[in-house]
Amino acid sequence: MKKLKQLIISAAFVCGFGLVLAPASVGANVIEDNGASAIEDTCADTLNADSIICKNKDDDIKGVIGAVVNALLFLLGIAAVIVIILGGITYTVSAGNEASIKRAKDMILYAVIGLVIAFSAYAIVNWVLNAFG
Repeated sequence: MKKLKQLIISAAFVCGFGLVLAPASVGANVIEDNGASAIEDTCADTLNADSIICKNKDDDIKGVIGAVVNALLFLLGIAAVIVIILGGITYTVSAGNEASIKRAKDMILYAVIGLVIAFSAYAIVNWVLNAFG
C-alpha cells in the first residue's frame, strides 16, 4: 500500500511539473523561414490577443520566476488540502485508536506547517523580486 501511495504521489508530481512547464514550451519564440516570429503572428490575430501566452510574451526573468512560484504554490496548496482531507478522514475513522488519532493530527499539523512555509517562501521571493527587479 505504501509503494502504491508513493507511486501515485510521484506520478502526480511529474504531471504537475509537466503542466507548469508546458506553457513555457508552447510559448517558445519560434523563428520561421521568413524571420517573423510565430508567436507574434499568432498574437496579431484578434482572437488570440487575450491569451496568456500573448499577454506574457514580453516578460522578463522576473515575470517567469513569478509565474513558476505561483504555479508551484498552487500545486502545493492542492497537495496540502488533500493531506488535510486525508487527515480528517483518518481522524474520523480512527474509532478511538490513539495511534490513528495521533497520525491524523500529525498529518493535519504538517500540512498546515507546509502551507505556512510555502506562503513565507512566496513572500520572500516576491520581496526579493521587487527589491532587485
